[in-house]
Amino acid sequence: MKLRHYLLVALPILAALFSGGSLLLLQDRLPPRTISMVAEAAPIGGPFSLVDHTGRKVADKDFLGAYALVFFGYTHCPDVCPTTLQEVAVVMNELGERSSQVRPLFISIDPERDTPEVLADYVSFFHPRIVGLTGTAEQVAGATEAFRVTYAKAEIDEDFYLMDHSSALYLMGPDGRYLTAFSHTTPPEEMAARIRGYIDG
Repeated sequence: MKLRHYLLVALPILAALFSGGSLLLLQDRLPPRTISMVAEAAPIGGPFSLVDHTGRKVADKDFLGAYALVFFGYTHCPDVCPTTLQEVAVVMNELGERSSQVRPLFISIDPERDTPEVLADYVSFFHPRIVGLTGTAEQVAGATEAFRVTYAKAEIDEDFYLMDHSSALYLMGPDGRYLTAFSHTTPPEEMAARIRGYIDG
């Protein structure tokens, strides 16, 4: 089962690589400089309308005034998503008092299973400032389009599926504009130092 799982996750990525697929599908494997160049060519960020983990309707403008650290994933993710959110928690702790100026946003790409209630339980395991966001399939598609995020369902069997998705973290400024991106492999201490640079800058 474990081998089958890894094959199902790996094969779509390899297919995209060798067929000239979307560069953003591989953004978590690119160095930060290359991710930034991609962002300059295709602007990242924009209007979205979602529901937070308390059930409240929210839009992009509700998060203006603070730096937003945006990550797309899903609660059934077996590896990258929980690891990345643990690192986001480390980033927030590393920032100390400056963390009050940063709002981590975890946007689900699996609205079929990730209800506000499910997200509320999930994000509570990581850090109290993380906001879980979901919505209808159309609302999620709008958010992923704004951030140039790719995702696709990978069927395991008729009762269960995983989601293939790009896994960069985006840092947005208090005005909602894109500042930089981090690979999910970027050490949290490095992320915190770079975010601190923007806050103090």
